Amino acid sequence: MKKYIRDKLNTTSSSSSTTTTTTTTTKKKKKIVRNGRKRKATTDGAGLLALVDAANKKIKKKKKAKKNAVFIKWTEEEDKLLAEQVKKFKCKRWKEVAQHFPNRTATQCSQHWRKCADPLLKKNQKWTDQEDAILLKGRKEEPPLTFGEIANLIRGRTNIQCRNRWDNVVNPKIRKGPFSETEDEILFQLRKEGLRWVDMPEHRSLRNRSSVSLKNRYRRLKSLSLNNVKDSDGGKKKSKTGKIV
Repeated sequence: MKKYIRDKLNTTSSSSSTTTTTTTTTKKKKKIVRNGRKRKATTDGAGLLALVDAANKKIKKKKKAKKNAVFIKWTEEEDKLLAEQVKKFKCKRWKEVAQHFPNRTATQCSQHWRKCADPLLKKNQKWTDQEDAILLKGRKEEPPLTFGEIANLIRGRTNIQCRNRWDNVVNPKIRKGPFSETEDEILFQLRKEGLRWVDMPEHRSLRNRSSVSLKNRYRRLKSLSLNNVKDSDGGKKKSKTGKIV
């Protein structure tokens, strides 16, 4: 009987020891897995941070290069040479075109041709009703065509010309008509603060006014002597805001 009890106790202690060992081993394995995950997460995070830092350095480098860039005016000889190379490469291989201009990049050659040197460009030419109609139709599409896409439909017009024409003339949301005294006051205030013309229409009182109309209005008021200008019928002096009916 004693022998039986002794054997039973030994069996129980060995099983409990095995269970304890198994539990300890499982805990160690879980800990190793957790640590591995932590290390992996830490490694991934460090990699992402390194990528972000590299991207920020690249952006700063580009901004610094752009800031320090010196604009060199294009000469007539360069324009003639550019026209010859464009005719040769058919406006497609700008890197090869740029090889003939030591101080110019492919991007500079492309932009100068498309925005300045192309003889088919319409510079200081009045927009026709047909061109306005194409511009309006393009912007009413769903989704609206970009100004670059519209420029491809209007021969001789650049994307910048199309955008300016839309913002100042063609856009049906443009608010026209006489300026109020409040608008004049806000116009002078914003200009005094150094706000750009293109940003002024974002003000709630000047909303839907075109930047060109705001600039013309400001210059007209400034050209008048605000203290000596008289209105057209009564001969009375106008207010300091330069209110014009």
